[in-house]
Amino acid sequence: MVFVILCSFTLKAQKVVVEGYIITLQGDSLRGQIVEKPTFTEVEFKQASDSESRLYKPDDIKLFCIENLKTFAQMEIPLDSSTTQKVFGEMLVWGEPMTLFKFGNSFYVRKDSKVELLNKIESKYQREEFETQDINVNKRYVGILNYLMLDCSKMKSKVNNVQLAEKSLIKIIEEYNDCINPDKVGANEVSRKTSSNSIAFRAGLMATDAKVLYPYKPGGLYFPGYGLNFKSVTTLYFGGSFNLKINQHFSFNPELNFFRRKSYADFEQSSTINLDISGIQIGIPIQYNWLMKNKATFSLYGGFGFQIIANNKSGIDNPPRKYQEYALIDVSDSELSLFGGAQMLFKVGKKASLGLECRYEYSFRHTLNINLFNMYSLSIGPKIKFDLQ
Repeated sequence: MVFVILCSFTLKAQKVVVEGYIITLQGDSLRGQIVEKPTFTEVEFKQASDSESRLYKPDDIKLFCIENLKTFAQMEIPLDSSTTQKVFGEMLVWGEPMTLFKFGNSFYVRKDSKVELLNKIESKYQREEFETQDINVNKRYVGILNYLMLDCSKMKSKVNNVQLAEKSLIKIIEEYNDCINPDKVGANEVSRKTSSNSIAFRAGLMATDAKVLYPYKPGGLYFPGYGLNFKSVTTLYFGGSFNLKINQHFSFNPELNFFRRKSYADFEQSSTINLDISGIQIGIPIQYNWLMKNKATFSLYGGFGFQIIANNKSGIDNPPRKYQEYALIDVSDSELSLFGGAQMLFKVGKKASLGLECRYEYSFRHTLNINLFNMYSLSIGPKIKFDLQ
């Protein structure tokens, strides 16, 4: 008896609960928590207002979505020539006229309300229309796809090279749907591309180092020593981004940031060179996201930025006589930069995530009168994201 009770507690402790929503048969969307499983013949769902979870079978709801990343819909898969089973299949491509599902480790396609298993070996059941087709026993899925895609002649050569793998199948079926309906986007494609779009706001502290490269014209301001190094001054930054989901892991995040970079270097007795630049940056990063079991998302990103200098206070304090003309230092009106960073965001509500972001940036093509110098910035600060569903 004690062993049974302990096993019961162990099983309950192993449940992984994630945020998600279901779509009812009436078309209503209900948000809550879903118990994640390897496969779904039923789904355990709990609304925030409910005290207990409820089990839904495929006949009870249209579909459900986990963390805005995976969508599962009701489908009927063949078990043999006369038996089928209703399950929730993960929608990989939901378009017209063909849909691709995944259930467990198996892939299924649906066309004209008929569902076929894609496999490498001959199954126990085979539809009559396939008997006249030239089907490779070791690649039965190729024969099935060739038959189902007969209405698009350009697909045959492509199908013969397709692999029984998720990326390969998604690509070939999306190409087929585009061939048949070039102007139509499937409901699942819209859902996958728009359901996880979000806006984010960032702020924090920025430390900036700089280094003079060399005077690239005769008569340039040549600082003592080759490659004068500047010390950083901590400043503030803030900005925002619009996150456009590309697929389950990648997103495109155009951003707009306001910055101030300061650094200084002592030279020639009591003189100090101050670099003090404020402006606006338009960033174009690509981001890779990992959804973690604790409702957190860890992301790595990188990209380039175009910076517009709005306010330049750079100059030399107490300049020596020969540097009097450089009391105010000209800086180019615009510049390019490369940056990369990482962030960890935790769910703090139905649509909000809060966390920490760290970022390193390399700015180049500044001009210091007729000298070149580079700036290296390290920033860290909080970031908050809001889903736009």
